[in-house]
Amino acid sequence: MHGQFNTALNRALDVIGDHWSWLILKEAFLGTTRFQDFQEKLDIPRQTLMTRLGQMTDAALFYKNPVYNRRLLFEYRLTPKGLDLYPVILSIWRFHRRFDLDPASLPEELVHRDCGQPFLPELVCSTCHTIPSPADINTEVRGSVPDEDDRPPVRKTRIANQLASMGDSYLSTVVLGDAWNVLLLDAASRGVHRFHDLQLLLGISSNVLAARLKLMVKLGLLTQIADKQDGRVKNYTLSDKGIETYPLILTLTDWSDRWLAGHNGPVAVRLHATCQTYADFRLQCSACGEPVHVGNVIPARLR
Repeated sequence: MHGQFNTALNRALDVIGDHWSWLILKEAFLGTTRFQDFQEKLDIPRQTLMTRLGQMTDAALFYKNPVYNRRLLFEYRLTPKGLDLYPVILSIWRFHRRFDLDPASLPEELVHRDCGQPFLPELVCSTCHTIPSPADINTEVRGSVPDEDDRPPVRKTRIANQLASMGDSYLSTVVLGDAWNVLLLDAASRGVHRFHDLQLLLGISSNVLAARLKLMVKLGLLTQIADKQDGRVKNYTLSDKGIETYPLILTLTDWSDRWLAGHNGPVAVRLHATCQTYADFRLQCSACGEPVHVGNVIPARLR
């Protein structure tokens, strides 16, 4: 069922749905642990950093590790739940490298420790080892349709205006830093293309949706085309660049299914048409084809 609202994705965005949270996670995976270092490397306001680290600790993405260096200090270290976001972080890195977007804060390359080669992370089906595309994946709903209260809160609608000025260099942060952008791209990946249909699916106001669509078209992630039957109606489809955001959406949805689904399990499962199995994905090294994970990848700046 292509039109089903992605409850799992929305749950994940409630936990880490703003750009500062993603930047903090990126730094944590690069080895940053102390408050002062996060603040210096990200140039983040102190109060904002305190709030985000507190929220992410409450959500069990970080734990506070006491250390003694003349006085008691605390390091913020990733929990297993936080470490399991590594596939999303690798997908973000791949997206930036794929389009030559090169913020200075990203490592220049990743090296797979097992084969010793620089690589691009590839998201593949665990069964048939092919790279999934949105057209290959169908969603089968197992639970109930989410209530209105499960939709992104309106308070997030101001974020996009703040992020849009970052432009292409921080494109993945612009996308992931606003919940509506992520849910919009997810809906487009599952065949929902008309303005009216997107509005009904997401429960979003027309002016907020129009602003998000305008931004996604400007950034080259969505293509606006006239409807074949009614030229006055515009359809919004994923561009080739927009399709490259699909691994971000898949890995974040899978993380949510593992950690946020609760006792009843995921609301929906995905079927991979290529091999006719329930979809399960893994990230592999483009050089040797073996799995990559947080323990066998070396960012260039840490070598």
